[in-house]
Amino acid sequence: MLIIKRQPYQLLHILESLLYSLKYIPQYIKQFKNCNKFIASALLIMSISKCSEPTSDQKVFSYLKKAAESASKSCPVQVDSILRLENVTAFVPATLRYNYSLLFDTTLYDLNDFKEKLRKNTLNTVKTSPGAKTFHSLLTTFEYNYSDTTGNFLFRFIISPEEYWESINSEK
Repeated sequence: MLIIKRQPYQLLHILESLLYSLKYIPQYIKQFKNCNKFIASALLIMSISKCSEPTSDQKVFSYLKKAAESASKSCPVQVDSILRLENVTAFVPATLRYNYSLLFDTTLYDLNDFKEKLRKNTLNTVKTSPGAKTFHSLLTTFEYNYSDTTGNFLFRFIISPEEYWESINSEK
């Protein structure tokens, strides 16, 4: 069996062209006793080639993983007097998780109000930062986890591509 190393969409086009030819040229159909076997073989070729070639999601994840590892190398980083970035991790298919510590006595403050203000400021940063444009094009989801100084989880918020694109488009 001939295996052609191509991108999955190219194989699909080849398969469609071949099936079209088989439909209208009876002599080719005679070569295959069972058309279902041919279709199964063609699908197998496509699935094998798809496994050998990295998918778009795999490429995005690989890029995000490298970015997260690079950012984490310099962690922990004191962001300001009350915030420290502990690390950054990437998750499939396209999520970056930032883990922060709040460096104040969190029992003395209303964390819900703080969370909403922080979320609003973070969304603004995500949509306006020139460095975030690459992540926008990859449709990255940003997840922010906050813990206290002893490592106890406090809250999380997520900024989805729909949110920052909606905000970017509404300003135009």
